[in-house]
Amino acid sequence: MVRGALVVVLVLAAAAATHADVLCRKRNGALAARASCTRTESQVDPAALGLVGPRGQDGLTGPTGATGAPPDGFVVAFARIRADGTLASFGGSRTTVAAAQRAVGAGPGDYVVTFLGDYPADVWGERLTVLASAESRSFHVADAWVRSASAGMIQLEVYAWSSPVPQPSDDDVFVAVLYGRAAP
Repeated sequence: MVRGALVVVLVLAAAAATHADVLCRKRNGALAARASCTRTESQVDPAALGLVGPRGQDGLTGPTGATGAPPDGFVVAFARIRADGTLASFGGSRTTVAAAQRAVGAGPGDYVVTFLGDYPADVWGERLTVLASAESRSFHVADAWVRSASAGMIQLEVYAWSSPVPQPSDDDVFVAVLYGRAAP
């Protein structure tokens, strides 16, 4: 028994020194650590010999990493603005709060929409694409532009009007903000 334990200890020491991939049993019963067994040897499972101990405790959880950039064309914010300038609904992958109001001194069809959330640090107007549409039963149009953008806030100004005779629209407006990569 002592001789067998000594052989196992020597084999393990050799395995640690040679960085062997497998444990092999020779025809005479001796064990050898090798990158692969020869044709006359058979591979041995170290656990079957009792050489593998119980699983250890899990390590400590590391700190949470930084939020990565969303994929190209990802909708980071969207909203539906009622004709009176109030917010009907909002959402987006990184938006937690949104607000809408009529632009200062403006009438129907001119709104400021503010989105708050966890946006990529490199967000700015050229990285964002804004889509705008007006709900109507006739020829109403909407347009929007990015007033400001930062890692915590995106603010848009939205215009809605009827066409072909330009006049402010009194219908709901929809906006969506997509994040994209900078052109080379």
